Amino acid sequence: MTLSNCKIIDGKHNTSKGKLILTVNILEGQPKVGEFIYLKEQYFSVHFFEIEKINKPLLSKHYELTIKFKEPEWMWNDRIRKHIVEEDDTAICGISVESFYNLTSFQKLDYIKTIAEFISPGRVGDFINDNLKFATKFITKEKEGGIGLTKFGGLPYCSSDILFPKDINGKSALFICQIHLAEVNQWFETTKEFKETGVLYFFASIKSEDEIQVFNDIIVLYSNNIDNLKQLNLPDDLKDFGVFEEMDLMVAEEINLPPNETSLWQFEEMTNDERNKYWYVEAIINRINVFSSSKMLGHPSQIQGCVLLEAELKSTKKGWYDPNGFDNDNYKELVKEVEQNAIKWRHLFDIDPLDDYFRKLSSYDKEFNEYMDGRFYVMIKQDDLDKMNFKNIETVYQCT
Repeated sequence: MTLSNCKIIDGKHNTSKGKLILTVNILEGQPKVGEFIYLKEQYFSVHFFEIEKINKPLLSKHYELTIKFKEPEWMWNDRIRKHIVEEDDTAICGISVESFYNLTSFQKLDYIKTIAEFISPGRVGDFINDNLKFATKFITKEKEGGIGLTKFGGLPYCSSDILFPKDINGKSALFICQIHLAEVNQWFETTKEFKETGVLYFFASIKSEDEIQVFNDIIVLYSNNIDNLKQLNLPDDLKDFGVFEEMDLMVAEEINLPPNETSLWQFEEMTNDERNKYWYVEAIINRINVFSSSKMLGHPSQIQGCVLLEAELKSTKKGWYDPNGFDNDNYKELVKEVEQNAIKWRHLFDIDPLDDYFRKLSSYDKEFNEYMDGRFYVMIKQDDLDKMNFKNIETVYQCT
């Protein structure tokens, strides 16, 4: 798996034939027919396009790359070409998304590390490679026969040490899902980070917001017991809500990079060039990670600011979580105060309430999670994760 780097001089788009001919200087390596060029566009995205032909005209010092480009004219002129002219005229060439998914987990990790070192040698590339983590995505799908211990919705299937948890007001929390770690470990590397192989159970407490019922804090239970299991009965105070539809799961593993604005970056601020290179690696990873669904471990895909920092603020009741109020003018000083502790937090699980699955309960005919347009992050300290202690988690909600 080799990489090459090109400086794009210009491009000619043939809309009718679905082709784009790029005039390039090859800065490093040598692109090959059948490989893909990773073109950047404005709005923080990268697109992979297959190279069909490589030509070097006799009277030119440049190469011509003919690529499959079935995009509309505005994509080339207003997005990609504009980015080349105004921001950055380089692009690397490598393997396709399909080829990437045919690699083993550790081959995928090595490929991403190679990309980071290739694009940004030095402290940014080192930071990326030191902080890449496996994550597991859980995509709901229709039941196909019986469902195992890993599932979304329905009622919990568990041993006698698991009961529906209650919130601080004594109200039962809704069952979301359960993950049998040993089952997932058979196929993926992510959950091998857990020190045990039992079952994790995720529940959500409920709160009312403007007469609409929504998720509040997420509660996590764990049991190492997988013998003599039974289905729990629905508590009386949840009968007006019912349950989420019981669903089987498709499971996929991906590799996560910390977001650009993360408390894990403990160095002097990135330069503009470093930030652009970091963004390029991040955008390539986001292009490869094709599934949008609930995720376990890895890094949080934050919407507003550092989720690790927010988990620490919530845990210590500081900043906007201070019951006595907070002066936003003191935010920078507060960040300096708590950032060393913020890096102790890890992403455990997240939930996207924009997913229609989380908006319909079997016995509830009103609106549920209807206007929640962000993401719930379940955060845990690394020490607690190592001890399989899920009593001190924090739920962070961010929205657009």
